[in-house]
Amino acid sequence: MLFNKDYAYTVHNSTNAGKEHYGILPSVAGAKKAEIEKFLKEFKRVWDGRVIDRLNDKNDIALTVLGITPNQRADEIRNLTYKNYFNGPSPDRAGKPGDWWEFGMKLMQEELYIKLKTYKIKGNKRVKCMSFHIAERPIKYPFR
Repeated sequence: MLFNKDYAYTVHNSTNAGKEHYGILPSVAGAKKAEIEKFLKEFKRVWDGRVIDRLNDKNDIALTVLGITPNQRADEIRNLTYKNYFNGPSPDRAGKPGDWWEFGMKLMQEELYIKLKTYKIKGNKRVKCMSFHIAERPIKYPFR
């Protein structure tokens, strides 16, 4: 199958030369560039800049390591484009409404993992930013 730059293909936890990484494989699971842009536009329109508090401190540690504020983090997230995309949409494993989209970016020499979603409750559009932390493994960006 030929790679089509309009689609992203991903698989998690593949192994290449003994290194765990995010890779690309032909699959129907990837999103088209236009779908990613539509998702990001809607997310940015509704998002208030907050990141969900996690049981672990990954998101807060990232701010300290990077030396940035929550407002600067929000600016970085608002600057995401389809080129930062690497996976999704993926169903919420907890069975909650909406799908998760995964993005990455380089900031201060660190690769970051960013996980976002949009969903509706009682007809109202809602969004969540679950993750903004140092990536735990390298990310392959299918649109770069």
